[in-house]
Amino acid sequence: MEITKGVTVDYKAGKIVVEAEVANLILPKLEELKAKIESGEIDPIKGTSLDAVAMIGAIDFIKAEITK
Repeated sequence: MEITKGVTVDYKAGKIVVEAEVANLILPKLEELKAKIESGEIDPIKGTSLDAVAMIGAIDFIKAEITK
């Protein structure tokens, strides 16, 4: 049975098995975080863009890894 998009629950051999598609759960949050960084809403080091470049690079790396 599907609980929510990308998350299912099944009963197999006396066990309740929960399966989650990580990409479906995490990608929207990563996109939201990236948009906040790009807009300047999140800016740990005020007045520079180096932190934004590093954070966006990390987000892109994580996205690539979970969608392989």
